[in-house]
Formats: sequence, C-alpha cells, structure tokens
Amino acid sequence: MPNPIEERLQSELASLEQKQRKRDLRISDAIDFTSNDYLGLTKSPVIRERAIRDLQSGMPLGSGGSRLLRGNHIWHEHAEKDFAEFEDVESALFFSSGYSANMAVLTAIPTRRDLILYDTMVHASIKEGIHSCLAAKKSFEHNSVEFLRKTALAVKDIGQVYVVIESLYSMDGDEAPLEEIADVCEEYGMALIVDEAHATGLFGKHGRGLIDEKKVRDKVLLSIHPCGKALASAGAFICSSHVIKSYLINKGRTMIFTTALPPIVPATISEVLKEIKQNPSLITNVHHNANYVRKKLQSNLKEWIVPEGRSPIIPLIVGGDKVACAVGDEMQKRGADIRPIRPPTVAEGTARFRITVNALHEQDELDLLCDGLIEIEKKYL
Repeated sequence: MPNPIEERLQSELASLEQKQRKRDLRISDAIDFTSNDYLGLTKSPVIRERAIRDLQSGMPLGSGGSRLLRGNHIWHEHAEKDFAEFEDVESALFFSSGYSANMAVLTAIPTRRDLILYDTMVHASIKEGIHSCLAAKKSFEHNSVEFLRKTALAVKDIGQVYVVIESLYSMDGDEAPLEEIADVCEEYGMALIVDEAHATGLFGKHGRGLIDEKKVRDKVLLSIHPCGKALASAGAFICSSHVIKSYLINKGRTMIFTTALPPIVPATISEVLKEIKQNPSLITNVHHNANYVRKKLQSNLKEWIVPEGRSPIIPLIVGGDKVACAVGDEMQKRGADIRPIRPPTVAEGTARFRITVNALHEQDELDLLCDGLIEIEKKYL
C-alpha cells in the first residue's frame, strides 16, 4: 500500500533532481580542494600517534553522558584551559559542535526585551539560534557598518542590543570590517558576538583569529570557535568571561542536554594547538598556496569570477547550476575534488565552487587544479 508521506518526499526529491539540486553523500579519493582542513592537520602523523597513545593508556571510548552528569572528563577541562591560553582569554567552554555552541549562546543570553542584529550572511547555525530565541531580531546588509550606526540611533525602549557576525565568511571568503563594527558597538553600548569558525588557526598571533589580529578582543562580548576547520577535529569553544561561562553551563540547553564528545576529541585538540604553535610555517604555507591559486585563476580565467581575498577560501563563481555540476564532475575525473555550491545556499545565477587550499598542497597539485579549471572554462565559453 502506498505510503502518502514517502510519496510526497519522493516527489520533492524528484523535483530537486530535475533542477540538478539533489544532494547525495559522496566519498572521493581525489586531491582535497573542498574541505576546511586548512592546515592539513587531519593527516598529521604526530597527532595521530599521540591519539593512539592516549587510547592505549585507558582513555574511555565514549564520554558516558552530558557534561553536567558523568560526561565531563579531565581531557575536556584540559582542552578548555589550553584553548583559553591559546586565545589569551579569561575562560573557554567546550561544546559538541559549532551549531550547539551558537544555539546555546543565542537562546540562553538574549531576553525577550532585547534585540539581535545579525549580518544576513551569517551561518545557518547562527540563524537557527537567533530564530529560536525570544529576543526581537533583524538582519542587516552584509558588512554594513552604516546600517548598524543608523539602527543604534533609532533604537528606543528596548533592552540590550546584540550584534552577531562572523569574522570570516565561509561562502565568499570575505572578512568583516571588525574594527569598524567593534567601534560602533562600543560607541552605542551594543554587545558584539563573533563567530571565528574560519579564522581560528589562520590569522593573528599563533592563529588566534581575526579578533586578535584586529586587536578588538576587549570590545567583543564573546567569540565562538568551531574546531572542525583549521583545528582538524570536532566540537567548538566559546571564549568569554568566567561569568558567561558559568551562566552557559547552567542555562545553555545544548550543554545540558547533549552527550559530551568522547575524551579523545578534546585531547586531540590540545595536541593540535601545540602543533600550530610549534609549526608557524603551516600558517605561512596555507596563505602562500591560497595567494598562488587565487592570482593564477584571476589572471587566466576569462568570464568565471574569483573575488579578491586573502583566506584559503577561494570562491569560483560560474553562474548556472548545470555548468557547475558538469565542471565538478570533470574536475573529479582529473583528480581534483571540488564540489558545486548551488541555490538556495547561494543566490540564483551564482552557482560556484568553494575551493579551499591547505598548507600541505604541493605545487603540482595546485597547478593541476588551476590548469584544469582554465582549460574547462574555454570549453564552456
């Protein structure tokens, strides 16, 4: 007997497939130009050996519960201490993911009397947290300092105003005007929250992030640092005062009701932080590689667009969904793993590749990527 629910779902999947927007899970053994492993540390033999050593020493395979029950282990607390020292902040609190960290902050701290202003380009996990909270909310044009100033002047009869941004945006690889936004927030008493997902490990002293590089830490209420990018692991830290940390432990629902990550995860992060500090060439290499690819593509592509930037995130905008899918398939055959990003993730007519380079890419690998794209573009012009 037909199941009406599955029939509806199958119809929607068929519609996505017809529009070439149906997604499938894929494993690729081609050269990685699509992950967020910016420093290449997911492949580090040194960190792998340390993880094996920890497990062999009797470390439990699972945490056993939420951190407020049995799931809080010494490795979680060591990682928090290590990350707070790494970022040179008062305290850090470890969550199971960037999503859960954003949800905890944005549902626990703002109240129904408050207002949240957020950049329209912030990550979905931030938007989910904002939409789930009781505060009033309003998005603003991407990186518009002028909007913040005008809104600050217009706000009346409201509690606290929170401004939520990312320091480095993952789809275009562009940076927030952190100094200007921090100054406006300070001038008008607005609380600034910054997600450093794609900046942690890449900018600032030892890779502390753009907050550190731009020297605005004292103007930021708290920052979120997911660990699945340059930190080559999982989970996320919130850097804040001791008071905010204690409040989130008591009121952050994703802290209270989520099983903690296995101890090997925070233990590995502690080792990653050591590796970044001891090998500053990792950061130098990734920026060198990113600059090489960006400049070569910009100099040789005729119509496809590569915006300016300085991060390892290199957007290549090709336009239509059909072209993006075809180019992605052809590059896979050539041995380069790049994957199309299509609407609704990006605007109509701006299907693209979010190309990422890492510190371990060799020159011949970078050339394979660039030469392949330059040749394929000629085919589609």
